[in-house]
Amino acid sequence: MKKLYLCILALLLAFTGCAKSSLSRFSRPTVTAGFDTSFTLIGFTKDEKEFNDRFEEMNTLLLSCNALFDKYNNYEGLNNLKTVNDNAGIKPVEVDPLLIDLLKTAKEFYDISGGAFDITAGKAMEIWHNYRTAGMSANEKGDLNPAVPSAEELENARVINGWDHVIIDENAKTVYLDDPKVMLDVGGIAKGYACELLAQHYLKDNLMGSGAINGGGNVRILGAKPDGSKWSVGVTAPDSSSAYAGTFYTDGNLSFVTSGDYQRYYVSDGKVYSHIMDPFTLQCAQNVRSVTVVTEDSGIADCLSTALFVLPFEDGRKLIDTYNASHEEQIGAYWVFDDTCKPDFNELISYQGYYVYASENIRDMLDVYGASK
Repeated sequence: MKKLYLCILALLLAFTGCAKSSLSRFSRPTVTAGFDTSFTLIGFTKDEKEFNDRFEEMNTLLLSCNALFDKYNNYEGLNNLKTVNDNAGIKPVEVDPLLIDLLKTAKEFYDISGGAFDITAGKAMEIWHNYRTAGMSANEKGDLNPAVPSAEELENARVINGWDHVIIDENAKTVYLDDPKVMLDVGGIAKGYACELLAQHYLKDNLMGSGAINGGGNVRILGAKPDGSKWSVGVTAPDSSSAYAGTFYTDGNLSFVTSGDYQRYYVSDGKVYSHIMDPFTLQCAQNVRSVTVVTEDSGIADCLSTALFVLPFEDGRKLIDTYNASHEEQIGAYWVFDDTCKPDFNELISYQGYYVYASENIRDMLDVYGASK
């Protein structure tokens, strides 16, 4: 996953009580639900036992999705993404329909983004992953000039029109990569997709009065608080783990997903190499410090936050306009820049040492534009 990060959204957990409701607030974190990140479930339920049942459901679903979407590890009795990649150029692999649905969603947003969101560039992503892992370790030991992949190494991993080599047979429930150079990496969608599955599970049978899922910064709100107060979701400032580059206030069913350059990265020769690769250049994307996408579906938000992080600012704004003109579910985006990547655009707002801009349809939720609790 798009991705993994990633970027971090902080869920502000201030709550003043439930005087108007018989529901009580509970919160519980975990670092063992997969996706190489932490998850926190916040819920308003009638008692702690009911909340703990919801928490166990969260763990079970997330671990199942983590195994299915994992490209690094095998699991006994399971054909997962790694199985598909391992059989590239060899044979089709029968998989769970959930994996097929995730791949179809990824293809949809590849098309919508004009290729900015591309899970078929997995071999180049793997090269960056390996260098980043080594680079982060080197940085921790004081080495500020670790190796970066050469242009030749990356070009050798380039796949032209990777989706032409992904053959999905829904009737047979199989996925086949007909070119061994193709490798799928669903890091830019998997976590958001799984969070949305979980949200729909909770919402379907009204299993919680309301709540929120925070998956390593991917925040999915599940309805209004019982006392009528708003949820607040802070966008972490790129250069600070304790400051915010904007705060959203909402009482609806919404997702807030951020892609940023400040979570999984390493430094070499004074340059930052983040975890988000531009599939066009095969280099680390550097057009913005972070992008937060606001929409209901967390999987959609995950895909689009990655695409908007990769795209130049003007192209990203056009993408939003085009998407909203043809889809019932609307999206909004919030960009955070600094002096290293600031675009020439006179509607940027200077805020907390950054330059920020929000699409018009989400400004009424943002403190930067005057919104309050």
